[in-house]
Amino acid sequence: MDIKISVILPVHNMEKYIDRCIGSLKAQTLDGLEFIFVDDLGTDSSMSHVEEFAASDSRVRIIRNTKNMGAGASRNAGIEAARGRYLSFVDPDDYIAPDFYSLLYSKALTNRTDAVKGISRIDGRNRLPSYDPDKRLKKALKHGFPVYYRFTDRHFTAIYKRSLFDDPLARYGTTHYGEDTTFLLRTLYGIKSFALEERAIYHYRVHSENTTASFTPRRCMEELASLKEKLDFLLGKPQDRFTRLYIRGRLRHYFNNFCVTLRCCEPLRQNAEYMSDFTAAYSSTLKAQLDRVPKSVLSPKYLEELTIFLRYGEVLSTEPRDYDGSYRQRFTEWTDFLVRHPDAGRDLLRGYAYMILQSFSRTDLPFRNLSGHGSRLHEPFRRELFGRLGKKQKRRVLLFLPPCLADYAVRSYKYGVLGLGE
Repeated sequence: MDIKISVILPVHNMEKYIDRCIGSLKAQTLDGLEFIFVDDLGTDSSMSHVEEFAASDSRVRIIRNTKNMGAGASRNAGIEAARGRYLSFVDPDDYIAPDFYSLLYSKALTNRTDAVKGISRIDGRNRLPSYDPDKRLKKALKHGFPVYYRFTDRHFTAIYKRSLFDDPLARYGTTHYGEDTTFLLRTLYGIKSFALEERAIYHYRVHSENTTASFTPRRCMEELASLKEKLDFLLGKPQDRFTRLYIRGRLRHYFNNFCVTLRCCEPLRQNAEYMSDFTAAYSSTLKAQLDRVPKSVLSPKYLEELTIFLRYGEVLSTEPRDYDGSYRQRFTEWTDFLVRHPDAGRDLLRGYAYMILQSFSRTDLPFRNLSGHGSRLHEPFRRELFGRLGKKQKRRVLLFLPPCLADYAVRSYKYGVLGLGE
């Protein structure tokens, strides 16, 4: 039989969701599919549902791991067994639209592409999230960005030409977290042709059993291991603008997850010794990896929080706003840091100046459209926080503000005019 697409599904403890997934596979309108289920030795009845499907459908193949290997290694086993012209991956707790593969395959033939991507929708949510990776990817493709730079997650929304996997590096990473982003980087780097099919819908389910649903010390260390795999690959390639930006973005992402873990992981919060040991281990591992990264990538101009962590051992918020929707938490933490460390360098003061721009009120700021900042500002300039800095620090921070805003900040701080904060 001519197999058009091999669909690979790693299965481990998904009995609550797998029937919906199997139903969506049965409903596919494209002929010439094969479904490869990889049994990763779960402890529930997930595989009994798969075996029932296999008994009634000759398109189903089952591979059994000899031990629990994780989703990435299970998908790699499926890649080796696949016979289709294109390969695709589905998580067994998700489901797909009936015409998902029909649309993707038709687009692949029409455009003669190495990969075609559909779009994802979070199950149960009718409106698009504020962060829409598909929209960002579409914009990046329009401007000629390399595919790997923006297609960095939701690997399951695409089909990939079989010839891409002739490269032994085009595989999932060996870690339990971040293995999918490693796969996308190594598979899509240097890809010849790519297309986006916005009518093909993949329904992504978010629940407590998702491996990405919680932040834990183990996840942080695994992500650092996946960072090493990405660096091993990228540092062997020509260093251009996009490789540097990619590395910088991964550093921000993984360090942000580390910060969230310190704030939200209850066992860490309740055990100071555990937190100290974990932070020391993370810091040591991160420093070892960063020693290999070009210094231009690690400029404090771009990675202020990471610089503070490595130089001073302090963790500041990496999100632009805290959970109640304001910038006050981040602004307060940075002010406290600068008071404790008046010797902080100019690049860190530049980062603080940018936060001053972010702190201006939408309604009070007379320059709302300047440099695009007006659309993302939320609360008044904090006079009482800025006032805690030394005279020299204030002067150096104001040097990095546009002249009109620097003048506005000085007058606001000195005279308390224009309805500014407390």
